[in-house]
Amino acid sequence: MLSAYDKTYSRFVNQMILIDQKGEIIDNDCNIFESINGKQIDTIHPFFESLAPLIDREDKEYDFSCVNLNVEGKNHIVDLSFKTFEDDDNALITIHDLTSQYSKYQTVAQLRNNAKVQSEIFSYENELITKKEAFKDNFITNFSHEIRTPINTIGGTAEFLENSNLSQTQLYSLKVIKSTNEKLKYMVNDILDLSKIESGYLSIIENEINLMDELQTIADIYTKKCELKGLTLDCEIDENCPKYLISDKFRLAQVSGNLIGNAIKFTNTGTVTLKVRVVEKNTKMTTLEFLVSDTGIGIEKDKIDSIFDSFYQINNKQANKGAGLGLAIVKRIVEALNGEISVSSTTGKGSTFKIVFPFKISQNRTMETISIQQEKVKDYEHRVLIGETIKKDQVEISKTLNSAGKYYTVIVDNGDDIINQLHRSRFDIILLNLKLPTMDGFDVTRYIRFSELPHLNDIPIIALSGNPSEKEEAYCMKRRMNDYISKPYDKDVLLEKMKNILQKK
Repeated sequence: MLSAYDKTYSRFVNQMILIDQKGEIIDNDCNIFESINGKQIDTIHPFFESLAPLIDREDKEYDFSCVNLNVEGKNHIVDLSFKTFEDDDNALITIHDLTSQYSKYQTVAQLRNNAKVQSEIFSYENELITKKEAFKDNFITNFSHEIRTPINTIGGTAEFLENSNLSQTQLYSLKVIKSTNEKLKYMVNDILDLSKIESGYLSIIENEINLMDELQTIADIYTKKCELKGLTLDCEIDENCPKYLISDKFRLAQVSGNLIGNAIKFTNTGTVTLKVRVVEKNTKMTTLEFLVSDTGIGIEKDKIDSIFDSFYQINNKQANKGAGLGLAIVKRIVEALNGEISVSSTTGKGSTFKIVFPFKISQNRTMETISIQQEKVKDYEHRVLIGETIKKDQVEISKTLNSAGKYYTVIVDNGDDIINQLHRSRFDIILLNLKLPTMDGFDVTRYIRFSELPHLNDIPIIALSGNPSEKEEAYCMKRRMNDYISKPYDKDVLLEKMKNILQKK
């Protein structure tokens, strides 16, 4: 019974056609062709015309792969063999109908080709992104070097001129220059900070800090700014706050200062308040909440969600004094310090920014006060400027140089202060931590080597590295530093290097 359905519904893979010496089809079980018995083999399809001359050859077998047979509008892809026999005049054509298999193979091959193409496109796009990011990073680095040099030169020259014999009119003009240069400096720093954040190069330098001292410094700076505008700055510090914490004091000051500065800018009368309170505390960790409030113009509800966007400015004439990057940078720094920031505001009544920071409590608590100025400068052979941000390393290097008895030392903890010190007085040598905030060691070195003030260009520089490597040392030498030393300092090695450099100078 099933034989009645074979040719209609079965999918024959092996099919046969039997032909005689004259090429006439004797029998077949082929479902590709219908009613072909009695017909000549070369008439059922053009392909078989090439087989007719082979019938006379005895005991031969010929194989043909991937033959396309288009029959009555339907395409078949087959593997075909043609067999003649030694003791038989007939010939046998065996057909392997692989249409389905070839179709699947073609689909898979197409998918593979598509996947390969997509992979190559993805790889190409990644390569473009990598090159773009490398260009961006290189641009940021070079831009940082190039733009800071003229800004710092203007600032340094202005300080020199301020101490000269100038008239009141000239002093006023100089004050305008300094003020404008400071605004430009802050805007450039904001742009560079944001670029570093987006490129993943924002540096967080954690160190033991005296929280009370840092908050007092911030209060002193902004109390004066408030007084100039007729405002009051109130500071309320929870007495349960730990005194010594582990954090990046420059980033902490940057965040606090930016928020307080904004509060002052948008407040015409009343008070700006800084509150710090303990949210949680144990022997190792504490969570502190910083609140900066004002009685200023406030922020409209529909704008609150946008104030942390880059280059966003509130539509107010008081806001048009910057690049609109301050709060965007604050948010990213807060996140880099594992904190959270939020804001609440009422139009016409003021705003409150809340930041919650987790801190490690310092278990060491061995902070020492370092005297960075000596009473009798003339008793010392050499003036040494030290750029070092880590307190314990400041202590160590200060003790080392003091023990030598011939070095007058000035210690600063950021790149900008190094430049300021260089404009105030002369130094014989600089010991420079490569990981300084505001301007890193490479920025500082480039400024010195390419300064328009000739007496700065040849000051010897010894790089101080917390993660020493041959590659980094070679890079420092390429950047025209004079020597390189790793932490922790070897007292004798440091003094010997300084001695050799100063003798050559």
